[in-house]
Amino acid sequence: PETSARVKQALSIIESGKVKPVESEKKADLGSTARQKKILRQIEMKKQKIENMELECSRIKKKEGSQGMLSSGQQQTLERNEARIAVLENELDKLNEKLNSD
Repeated sequence: PETSARVKQALSIIESGKVKPVESEKKADLGSTARQKKILRQIEMKKQKIENMELECSRIKKKEGSQGMLSSGQQQTLERNEARIAVLENELDKLNEKLNSD
């Protein structure tokens, strides 16, 4: 429930135009095709997901240092995030290849 409220809030901010475009979107406006722009947006979204997961992992690892050990739920979240980061990085590589082949 809390997450969906945040997502709705973020979407409303984005749709209102109050957010400045990210760097790749600025580059995308310089003569890129619609397909290239779409790929650049996908790349940015995946990079942001990776950043968020890495931040969560670092917070969990910081707790490990202060608590001495992690709960099973924290350990599972850490493992799940690390696996998802690897998948996203693979997807990023494929998107970059696709972008460079255009």
